[in-house]
Amino acid sequence: MATATSYDVASNIGAAALNREDLTDFLSIVAPEERPITSAANKVSAKQILHEFGMDILNEVQFGGYQEDQDVTAHENQAKDRARSGNYCEGFRDTWKVSIVQEATSTAGVASEIAASKNKVTRQIMRSLEAAVGSDNDLQAATAGQPYKMRGLGSSISASAPSATPTYGTNYLTPSGSIDATATASFTEALLNGVIQTVSEKTGDFDQNLRLVAGGNLKGAISEFTRQEGATTATPFTVNSNATEKTIILSVNLYDSDFGKVEIVPTNFNGRQTNTAIDNQTRARGYLYPPSLLRLASLIPFTMIDNEDQGGGTRGFAHLWATIINGNPSAFGKFNATS
Repeated sequence: MATATSYDVASNIGAAALNREDLTDFLSIVAPEERPITSAANKVSAKQILHEFGMDILNEVQFGGYQEDQDVTAHENQAKDRARSGNYCEGFRDTWKVSIVQEATSTAGVASEIAASKNKVTRQIMRSLEAAVGSDNDLQAATAGQPYKMRGLGSSISASAPSATPTYGTNYLTPSGSIDATATASFTEALLNGVIQTVSEKTGDFDQNLRLVAGGNLKGAISEFTRQEGATTATPFTVNSNATEKTIILSVNLYDSDFGKVEIVPTNFNGRQTNTAIDNQTRARGYLYPPSLLRLASLIPFTMIDNEDQGGGTRGFAHLWATIINGNPSAFGKFNATS
């Protein structure tokens, strides 16, 4: 006697031959898409591949006085410390193609294959832009076989001068005290406050609002500041909760320090490399900055273009050209651990 098999999509004979498939009208895409740097950055227009900007500083304070009868015999050039820097706009492009048969076919979870392809391309480009902005890439000028690339925040927030030009003078390098490479497992509140203090000493604003875009491990380490870990000499941080809500809140999204308030935003895109997944460097990387000093400059805004259908089906591409502007690297901070 033949064995009954109620599910056998490979056969068109027998009891299962006419059974209907149970394919739900749902298509899920699971991937990180939050873009805290580029979505919140001030938006400006670029007019050239190399988008440039100027920087200046104030002299150190002087209170040596002068004699009442002393004549002025020398004059200072107040423009002597001006610096000019910039960043290349980088092109981002992704393509799509849908055959005429596939567009006509009923597909589970997809009302239109063309619309779904355009949506996916859009999301992929915007993720790539965010990752390039938060990367360690340095400037790359276009030559035969290589495109323009922007300088990512990981490269511009540095205590040493970037190797590629245009660069900037030592007055505008990030102070070493604004960069911390302590592993997140050993990260402490004192280390966080040290970086915030150094950034505030540069900006001169001790009541400012800063932003820290942090990888998951770094953000988790900061949330641990609210917890007591066993040591008998530790001073506990006490939080009162409404027991009826049955919720314990242990995350930290706003850190109010002695040197300004810091909004802490998680990300999956800091310190990434092209075509690589999230790793421990991404999870530990963080950028601290005054939001007013960060700008996203667009040379060609995001554009979707339909190409001619030459018989094989509808096709097209989307692209944009943009760059990030770190308005003054000396006022930025970086958490640069690898784990």
